[in-house]
Amino acid sequence: SYSDPSMYRIIQNIAHEAGFADEGGLLHINSASKTFAQETSDKSQQRFLVINFKKPKGGRKKVVEKSEDIEYDVIQVTHEFLKKYPGRTRDQIYDEVIKRLFSSVQIEKFDLDEILKNFFRKVGNEWFAPGTLIERRKGDQKQGALWEEPIPEHPEKEVILRLQDFLREYRIVPYSELREFYLRKLKIAIDRDFDDLVSENFIIDKGKVRLPTVEEQLRMQDITVHYTKRILAQFLDGRLNRAPTGPEICEWIHFCYQHELYREGLQLFGVLDESSIPSDAYKRAKKIAEVCRIKKK
Repeated sequence: SYSDPSMYRIIQNIAHEAGFADEGGLLHINSASKTFAQETSDKSQQRFLVINFKKPKGGRKKVVEKSEDIEYDVIQVTHEFLKKYPGRTRDQIYDEVIKRLFSSVQIEKFDLDEILKNFFRKVGNEWFAPGTLIERRKGDQKQGALWEEPIPEHPEKEVILRLQDFLREYRIVPYSELREFYLRKLKIAIDRDFDDLVSENFIIDKGKVRLPTVEEQLRMQDITVHYTKRILAQFLDGRLNRAPTGPEICEWIHFCYQHELYREGLQLFGVLDESSIPSDAYKRAKKIAEVCRIKKK
């Protein structure tokens, strides 16, 4: 199946065993003329896939290295793609991931839907990198009659755009005032909770709402931080499918201190095996854990 990522590993094996190489712009997924459904839908659509190979002279065989973490590779490609081209659909993201990874690593099975849900923002059928302000594109509104307001093509996106404009004008407003603006002025029905929409797209500080600063946007866009937090949560919940090393747990403890995850830092120190690391590293981890204990109070 085109939608099964593990299929591409089989293709890689067959092609490389036969002496073919997949280098350069060798993957094409009818991206020149996508259907309307592919452009607008968030459901996977049946598409054609063309992979071009070449056979180097001298019988040289290409070795594609195994990925250290295929999920993280997919997250990085998706993040770079959405930063450059915000507002893409699931199919467009999937195509880009396969294009970028096919010639660089052994493609193993991954769950793109789970990755998108955990690390990126969905607005209607479009996906955005965290910390990205949404921009209006042609076709976002359908023109009604001359005496009518234009009909939003994507209601949720239109609400976010207008809230952004409102906050650009007034900078920082009480939460109740923003809600009143939405209810009285916009009158656009959306299929999700208004509070969730605001918390995902804006900064809420002491009951007031504002746009994120440039520095806050950069922090929100640090996908490595989001990924490490998820790995930590999986490990502490007993859901991580591997056992971290002692030095890795020490790095996590320091990460928790840097990002004010004091409870998690204490939990990690509690499972750290003193015999798995040098004594000086254990002492440093103990000092950080003690600071976490104080900060936690």
